[in-house]
Amino acid sequence: MIREEEERLIRKVLTTGRYTLSELKALYRILSKFTHPDMTGGDGERFIRLKEAYEAALRRKAPDRKGPIFLEDRTPEEVVRECGYTGEIDPRLGLYLSLYRYLTLGLHSYRIRHNPALHGRNERVLRAIRHWASVYDPSFLSTFEALMMEYLPGITTMKHLRWYLSGRKSFFTALRLFLKYQETGRTSTGRAARDRSLWVITMGGRIPSLDPYVRMSRWLLDELAKPPLQFGSEGPHM
Repeated sequence: MIREEEERLIRKVLTTGRYTLSELKALYRILSKFTHPDMTGGDGERFIRLKEAYEAALRRKAPDRKGPIFLEDRTPEEVVRECGYTGEIDPRLGLYLSLYRYLTLGLHSYRIRHNPALHGRNERVLRAIRHWASVYDPSFLSTFEALMMEYLPGITTMKHLRWYLSGRKSFFTALRLFLKYQETGRTSTGRAARDRSLWVITMGGRIPSLDPYVRMSRWLLDELAKPPLQFGSEGPHM
C-alpha cells in the first residue's frame, strides 16, 4: 500500500507540481518505486499516470533550460486564482469558482466552447470543474456532462423553442445569482436564485430537452440549502 505522504506526492506531481528538470527526475525515480506494478503487485494504473505526466513535463522543458516545469498550463488551483481569489481553497469553493470562470469566459455558449482558437483555455477551465467536482461531489459530474451535450429532443414548435430558450436563459441567471449569493451571503440573492431554479424545474415539465438544466437546477437547490461561503473579501465580485 502507498502511504499517505507518498500518495500526496503523486497527486502533487500529477496535478500541481512545478519542478526543475533535475528535481522532476529525482521525484519520478522515487515515486516509481511506490507505483510500479513489479514493486506493488497492483495493476500499474498509478505508474502509468505518473509516467504520462513525467513524459509530458519533459516535452515541455528542454534539457538546457532552467526554471520551473509546469505539468499543465494551468492547474485547477491556478484556474481558481485567475478569478482573483487569494484565500484557502477547499473542493466546494474550488468548484464554485471554476463555475464562475466557466460563466465569465462564456463557456456556456456552444460557439465559444467549440472555438478552436480557445480550445486550450476552455479545456483548462473544464478540467478544473471536473477536478473539483470529483473531490467535492462526484454526482455533479454526470449532471454537468449532460449539460455540456446540449441536445434538443422534443422541440416541434416555435412555442417549444421559445420555452426552451427561456428555460436555458433562466438557468444561467440562476447560476449567476447562486454564485453571487455564495460571494455575499445576501439572503435576497439566495432567494432569487432559488426562485429561478424552481422556475426552470417547472418549465422542464413542458420541454424534455430542458432536462440537463432541470438536473442542474436541482443541484443548485441542494447547494442553496447549505450556508453560503461568503468569500467576497478574498475573491471575485460578480
